[in-house]
Amino acid sequence: MDLQYITANVSESTRIQADAEKLMSRILTLGMPTIAAINGHITAGGAMLGLAFDKRLMPAASPGLFFVPGIDIGLVYSAGMTELMKAKLPLAMWNDTLCMAKRYQSEELKAKGVVEDTPPASELYPAAMDLAKSLRSKGKDPKTRETMHGIKRNLYKDVIAVLGQNVQDMGFAEGTFDATGRAQKA
Repeated sequence: MDLQYITANVSESTRIQADAEKLMSRILTLGMPTIAAINGHITAGGAMLGLAFDKRLMPAASPGLFFVPGIDIGLVYSAGMTELMKAKLPLAMWNDTLCMAKRYQSEELKAKGVVEDTPPASELYPAAMDLAKSLRSKGKDPKTRETMHGIKRNLYKDVIAVLGQNVQDMGFAEGTFDATGRAQKA
């Protein structure tokens, strides 16, 4: 999410949010395995997008962090985004992630089951391709993709019921972030 653009066009913020959430819902329920190779920070809207994928890989010893800074920048996550985080993050991470904006490194995310693997940075894309090849049979033909889509719709029914639906203003007009999207210094 481009906070500079949204701040300059705050009247479009709810539509932009709804469109982003509809994309996340589509990825979440896609009729084949989805894999995100994350090579940097995965934060805010990017974190939500990453969570929509079935599998995530992030380099070992990466300077990239996973966090959702809503509390620090004055934004209340939508019901859809909150349900997505609840579906994809272990219960023990909910409070620290959503309420405290805790920052997690790749190794901790792997230990918590949020990322599948933490290969060396130089092997991130080959590792993602190897994982994709190992899952190829799960999206091999129309019937398998239809089945996968149905399974995901049932698995994530609470998420897709609200993701992109009746999106409320998250507070972009009153957000406490600077031009780079970082929390304003007190």
